[in-house]
Amino acid sequence: MERILQRYERYSCTQRDHAAADPEVQETWLLEYGKQKAKIECLLKNQRHLMGEDLDNLKLKDLQQLELQLEGGLKEIRSRKSVLLFDSIAELQRKEKTLEEQNNVLQNMSSSRRRRAWSLAWPRGLTGGCIPSTTQNQSATSGSSSPPSFSLGDTLPDLPPPRGRGEPAAPRVGNTLPPWMISHLNAS
Repeated sequence: MERILQRYERYSCTQRDHAAADPEVQETWLLEYGKQKAKIECLLKNQRHLMGEDLDNLKLKDLQQLELQLEGGLKEIRSRKSVLLFDSIAELQRKEKTLEEQNNVLQNMSSSRRRRAWSLAWPRGLTGGCIPSTTQNQSATSGSSSPPSFSLGDTLPDLPPPRGRGEPAAPRVGNTLPPWMISHLNAS
C-alpha cells in the first residue's frame, strides 16, 4: 500500500512541476478556453434567436439574415424528408411486387391442384350435370323396355376434401356408370 502511495506522490509532484515549469502552455490553454467560451456563447445566442427568443435587440439586417437561415434549414429538412419518403415508397413498391409474385405462385399452385383433382375425379365416372341413378336394379335395366331413371345432380361433381399425408381417400358412392351405359360405350 505504501508503494502505491509513493508512486501517487511521485506522479502528482511531476505533474505540478510540469505545469509550473511551462507558463507558455498555461497561457495557450487560457487563450483556448476563452475562444471556446466565446464560441459557445455565440452558438447559444444564435440558438435562442432561431427559437424566436431575444429578437427585440436585433437590427433589420440581422432579422433578414436569420430569416434566410431559417428558410435554408427548412429547405434542407424538406429535401431530406422527400428523399426519405421516396425511399420508403420505393421499398413498399418492391414489397408489393414480391407479394404479387408470391400471390401468383400460390394461385398457380392452387389452380394446378384443382386441375389435378378434376383429372383424378374424371376417370371415376364424374360427368357433372345428370348422374345416372345407381339404385335401379341391374336385371330390371337390362331386360326391361322402360328407359332407366336419372337423378339430377349438381353441375359440379363432389370433390374429395383435401387430404393430409397418410389419410385414405373416402369412398365415393353413387358416381359409377350403370352396366347398360358401359355396354353401350363398349359397343361404339
